[in-house]
Amino acid sequence: YHNRIENAQLRFGGATHALTPHPDAAPHSLHGPAQRRPWHVRAQDGASAVLALDYAADADWPWAFQARQHFTLEENGLGLVLTLRNAGSVPMPAGLGWHPYFPAGSVAHDARFHWPMRPDYLPTGERQAGPGPAAATLYLEHWSQALVKRDGWETVLTASPEFTHLVVHEAGPYQCLEAATHLANGFNLAADGTAQTGMRVLAPGEMLEGRVDIRLRRLGSEAS
Repeated sequence: YHNRIENAQLRFGGATHALTPHPDAAPHSLHGPAQRRPWHVRAQDGASAVLALDYAADADWPWAFQARQHFTLEENGLGLVLTLRNAGSVPMPAGLGWHPYFPAGSVAHDARFHWPMRPDYLPTGERQAGPGPAAATLYLEHWSQALVKRDGWETVLTASPEFTHLVVHEAGPYQCLEAATHLANGFNLAADGTAQTGMRVLAPGEMLEGRVDIRLRRLGSEAS
């Protein structure tokens, strides 16, 4: 899953599942269990690599799953296909997110909605029209591209329709453009009846898949 789950307590299917708080976000959990597990190279060549994680249910996430990252280098960028499959025998809440860092620069995006947040980076549950205020971190929705301009270059992030949400986050000398299939704490907000959180449920054996692309372009050039 993407971003935080409040107090590391996930409400799903009429039950509350205790997760493990993340040391950088306590008492909340953060960014799902896959980011702190070893991935294995399943295939590679001069322009691509497939990384795999086969996950058994544990205290960080009480559902088994299989995840894959398929990276492909292209002439002017990088493509990534993310897949997540429920490997268990019961339904599983599910989400995808990718958190690349870029050198800080001038950021722009075309998101049509934003979600205000609390000081602990949890959304309030309100969905408001517009791109949001000037802030170091923004939770955005309904977008088609985001970009960073720096030193005469433009780095453009796009994603397939599964990635309905976007986070723009300043991290010191870096700028993060994070494509996500759901809102931070979206599972719990959905349990409270909030709409448009991007909450997904995968049946046993069902898969969620999406693609993210990064393109590098020199400003003033016709190339894309």
